[in-house]
Amino acid sequence: IADTTRFTARQIAGYRAQIRAVLATVEPQLLGHTTRVARAAMDFGARSAIQELTSIEAAFAAEMGRPAQVASPIRLDLVTQNVETSLLRNQASSVRRYGVAMIQAFEREMRVGYLAGDTQRQVVDRMLANGFVAKRSWAWRIVRSESAAAMNSAKPEALKTQNEVDPGHPVHNKILATFDKRTAYDSKAVHGQIRAVNDTFLDGLGRVYLYPPARPNDREVIIPWHPNWPDHGFTRMLGNPAAPNARPRR
Repeated sequence: IADTTRFTARQIAGYRAQIRAVLATVEPQLLGHTTRVARAAMDFGARSAIQELTSIEAAFAAEMGRPAQVASPIRLDLVTQNVETSLLRNQASSVRRYGVAMIQAFEREMRVGYLAGDTQRQVVDRMLANGFVAKRSWAWRIVRSESAAAMNSAKPEALKTQNEVDPGHPVHNKILATFDKRTAYDSKAVHGQIRAVNDTFLDGLGRVYLYPPARPNDREVIIPWHPNWPDHGFTRMLGNPAAPNARPRR
């Protein structure tokens, strides 16, 4: 492309068609990768929920000097089937939003170049600099967020199934945040909350959700919890150590 060739309105239409053609190839690949990772995370989440329930119960039973209430066996394949449909729909929606955002980013660069009277080379260079390579973090964020959602959605579903086969010892969800320099206020406020498996958590920004992630790059996790288990300092709700079950105020 000659540096002196001006970028024209006709070329905008041509580049737009090329970009859409590329996205038509990229989006299915991204969705396929996201789905594969999410399915593995979903299976891991369902299995880990029961493993965590069994191991935590054994530890606390030993601490309290009583026999452990071993979790009943459940059909993990049924658990994953129950959550897979909605997750696949959410993943497809996330990938579509990625495609729309990419098109908007490219068209913004084209409009700026056209109005500024830039050359084709200048516009193409800017599109490359701010295009797929620069925005690859968007795609990784989709994969991370959707796999976290798959894992965390399988956990309450597994616990819900566990409660159906063993209604005499209902299990709850407890949410835990990761604490380091990246931990935000919304995660600190939700840390330690305990809810019934069908009840919602409330974070520090007023978001209500059944399980994390509540936003991109959210690193909260849920673990199974019996109301009769003792609460330790490292899992206690911040700001209210005496009442870990208390709901935060809006």
